Amino acid sequence: AKVLKGIATASSLVLSGDDSQKTIPHALQMIGEAAGQDRGYIFECHADPVTGETGAIRRYEWLRPAAAPSSGSPTSEIARFHVIVPRWHHAFSQGDLIQGPVRDFPSSERQMPDLQGIVSILLMPIRMNDGLWGFIGFDTFRAAPAWRDTECASLAVTASAIGVVLERTRTASAHERLMAAFEQVGETIVITDAGGIIEYVNPAFAKISGYRNDEAVGKHVRLLKSGIHDAAFYKDMWNTVTQGRTWQGRFINRRKDGTLYTEDATLSPMRDSAGRIVNYVAVKR
Repeated sequence: AKVLKGIATASSLVLSGDDSQKTIPHALQMIGEAAGQDRGYIFECHADPVTGETGAIRRYEWLRPAAAPSSGSPTSEIARFHVIVPRWHHAFSQGDLIQGPVRDFPSSERQMPDLQGIVSILLMPIRMNDGLWGFIGFDTFRAAPAWRDTECASLAVTASAIGVVLERTRTASAHERLMAAFEQVGETIVITDAGGIIEYVNPAFAKISGYRNDEAVGKHVRLLKSGIHDAAFYKDMWNTVTQGRTWQGRFINRRKDGTLYTEDATLSPMRDSAGRIVNYVAVKR
């Protein structure tokens, strides 16, 4: 009951926390202490950009005070992970765990420097939407109770929760990098909702059009309409993007001060996970 409670509390902490760099190590500690483990860690699998071989690098670790493996500090990276421990890599790819006394492992694994001094180990895959992300593990340097099936099942839920949080963090980080790029480019970038209401404009937009961010966001893109283009022009544009295709053309728009300016534009639809068009992105120069 103590172990299950610790795992459940850790899962809740991970899902409700705002800072994964703090909550995940704390979750490792909660589970490790409840289960009587000496060490907990999370490794991320990655592909070598040159060779394409799979490696694993440690991202988080918890170590019980006064606990230390006889071999010294644990390795922070496992190169050629899929070659050195193919059994682990295959199991994780299938969504299966690795656990048990190290003495029962294949001799090739028992000889690994990272397993010297370890008595028992449990490793659970962490998956994201696009497949295997890495694994969470706990081990002991002394005799300890074996993990029960119910505890392993609960830990699998925690691993899923960690995958959700890491996916969320990765998406947020990618979004932040993308928005930072938008802020710095010289081209005008406008993002609207599916109805043409402006949701975002970059600084280049304000510089060229004369409209500040707060004057443009929430308005329809017809804010820039010059009256030069006829109805057929706009009909062709909207028909193209609403059908999920990219439109390219030249606008003659009107600035805030009333003067006209010309822009070569590319309009592209953006879809959500269900395939519905939710936004349009215009890049203009």
